[in-house]
Amino acid sequence: MKLSLRWIFDHINADYKKLDVAQLVDKFNKITAEIEGYEKFELNLQDFFLVQVKEASASGVLAFCKELNKEISLPARTDVLVNYIYVIKEINNKYIWATVSDFNCKKDGLVPAVYVQENLLNGDWKKEFEFSDYIIEVDNKSITNRPDMWGHRGFAREVAAILDLDFKQEDSFLKKIDVKEFDHSSGSGRTGQDEVGFSIKVENPEIGKRLAGIYIPEIINRPSSLWMASRLMRVGSRPIDFIVDSTNYVMQDISQPMHAFDVNKLSEKNIIARLAKQGEKLELLDGSQLELTNKDYVITDGEKPVALAGVMGGKYSGIDSKTNSIFIESANFEAASIRNSAIRAKSRTDASARFEKTLDPNQNITGIFRLLKLFDSEKINYKASDEIISIGKPAKELEINLSHELIERLLGSKIKSEFVEKIFGKLGFEFSKNLIKKENSEFIEYEVKVPTCRSTKDVQIKEDLVEEIGRFFGYENTDFVLPKKLTTPYDLSSVLRARNIKKLLSYGLKMREVRNYAFYDESFLAKLNWEPKEYKEVTNPVSENWRRLATSLVPHLVKNIDQNFIHHDKLSFFEMARVWNVNNKVENGVKENKSLAGIFFDKNGLDFYTAKSWIIQLFDLIGFDDTGINNSHVKWEKVDSDFVQENYPWYFACQTAKITFGDNLIGYAGMLDNGFFGNLFEGSLFAFEFDGEFLVNYKPVDKKLTQISKYPEVSRDLSMFVSLSITVDQLINTIISCSEKIKSACLLDFFQKDEWKDKKSLTFRFIVQDNNKTLDKEEVDVIYDTVVKALAAIGAELR
Repeated sequence: MKLSLRWIFDHINADYKKLDVAQLVDKFNKITAEIEGYEKFELNLQDFFLVQVKEASASGVLAFCKELNKEISLPARTDVLVNYIYVIKEINNKYIWATVSDFNCKKDGLVPAVYVQENLLNGDWKKEFEFSDYIIEVDNKSITNRPDMWGHRGFAREVAAILDLDFKQEDSFLKKIDVKEFDHSSGSGRTGQDEVGFSIKVENPEIGKRLAGIYIPEIINRPSSLWMASRLMRVGSRPIDFIVDSTNYVMQDISQPMHAFDVNKLSEKNIIARLAKQGEKLELLDGSQLELTNKDYVITDGEKPVALAGVMGGKYSGIDSKTNSIFIESANFEAASIRNSAIRAKSRTDASARFEKTLDPNQNITGIFRLLKLFDSEKINYKASDEIISIGKPAKELEINLSHELIERLLGSKIKSEFVEKIFGKLGFEFSKNLIKKENSEFIEYEVKVPTCRSTKDVQIKEDLVEEIGRFFGYENTDFVLPKKLTTPYDLSSVLRARNIKKLLSYGLKMREVRNYAFYDESFLAKLNWEPKEYKEVTNPVSENWRRLATSLVPHLVKNIDQNFIHHDKLSFFEMARVWNVNNKVENGVKENKSLAGIFFDKNGLDFYTAKSWIIQLFDLIGFDDTGINNSHVKWEKVDSDFVQENYPWYFACQTAKITFGDNLIGYAGMLDNGFFGNLFEGSLFAFEFDGEFLVNYKPVDKKLTQISKYPEVSRDLSMFVSLSITVDQLINTIISCSEKIKSACLLDFFQKDEWKDKKSLTFRFIVQDNNKTLDKEEVDVIYDTVVKALAAIGAELR
């Protein structure tokens, strides 16, 4: 952002010419924000002249220069008007039109017609012209938190405080008239009307927080005053005409964007601020054709949009040389809404850049007062309504109690109360100083009223006030003392377990760790033809392709396989990351949880039980016991096909397990259904997704040392036919439950044939051992027979 030092000192009782600019920049950088640079502007007025156009045609322009007392022929230009005043310059004894770049404006174009009093055309205008200045360029990012400094007056307040100069009172720049306030309720629509029937209305007041305006039924528009046009060009704005330039001048002066509508071009004497209808059309002043969305906030004349609120006016209602009746609109809009509209319209303007910073809600009225003062000081011939109509509740000053002890404690230095009082006064903070007595001690407390220009975004808590004192005191002046930090023991078990889980998956199971985005890839979801049913969408997505928070890690792991399977026969990935699931029982209606997910791919085929054995290694690491002894709480259970289809449609229901530990759901694991993925892959896929929070925070029961039996183990094998509906887990539990002497059971082999239809062949081995003696053959046979009968009871057929 560019600022004119001469303009800044309009608001300070001092002469900028006596100022050491380099010293000011150095102090400003240390105390307030970053000035990227500055340059001295000087114009050699001997080369510039004012001319009045006498004749204009396609072949050229004939103009008269009173200062030189001669007629001058100039090149043709499309915007020239007879009898209007223009600026020309002399180069090598030839005269050409002056350009805006001659006045330090980086834009292209010629200087438009200007207004100068008749008695100054003889050359006396040069005596009053601001031919020298310093142009300061401020880093926009460094004042994002300071909406008050997006204008020359706010900047001047800081300069006056830094240099201890007298800051001029605001009233000298304003013409105050009556303000007619209307409905301050929070209803869906609020309406106001002036004495001649011009009305304004605000819909969606959460966006249109305040809207004010004044109807000027009679006004004679003219070119911009030369001094005003010159100032605007020096800070990067191209002048147009007096009405438009005066609104831009107010914006540059006090940071309040405004807009003037040509009343004769409006359908009715009616201004309505509302959300646009989907598909409504609007042509902006720069010629851009917009198709609006229902998220864009617009100003309408009751029938159609005439401006994109906070961004740019519409071409239909724009001001021109024939304008003789206007309505001035000055508002305060919700920052995020304006930023989003500007992005969608691809039109980030000086106005939108300011609204994005959360402007002072009360300065929209001040802006109109400032505009009327300009009209009067420039002797504009106009007739305005006697009152401003305004909708929206004015903001109140924020009151903060601050102890002097807190200031010294946070800054780490002794600071005099007189210094604190001086800074508050220079920054425009009203305050009172109180001496508080408590328990045989006294301390100073300040009751501070923060002006609305600072409280909307910048100064809201006690620490913000301390920062104001600190930056003027100078952080380089604080006592340098190393901070003390008391360290306390911290349980690292969850961190170490997460690390060990990753080591097992990476080195033990040879999986690759991936890091996917926290948002679903919309293009890949479209490829899968799948939509999550319950999700949270961010308000301001970084991209339309990344807007919904992931509710599962599996889809993106499948995407990782899709991106790499063409080059590999086998692939395996895992990810430990956050997922977000809708849960109305928690604050904000969404629960964030750590999830651990993995996927295995094999072009030559992969069976469920092989993958299950890998998962069991993970459970063993964590401390779960999946062998089926010692009252194991890990259960692998079949899941209902309807449940899978509703919640996890990528799983093949017949080969998917719900895994629990006691009353805790660990997660789901199973073969993936290639049909769901549109047969993207030639091969088998197995995936799992577990509750990562539970896994890393689980504290296994301390194991006690038990003496190993000194008597030998006896193993027996069983082969059987069973129904496909009977799980291995059921069979193991049945075997173990037959005798307390059975120490363990495990699956050795399984086999299926198409002709067996609904049956499968399984082979188990179980271990029998007595802690007190050696078992003989007869005792083992009794246990074996008991197992056979128990298995037969649930439908097993011994082979």
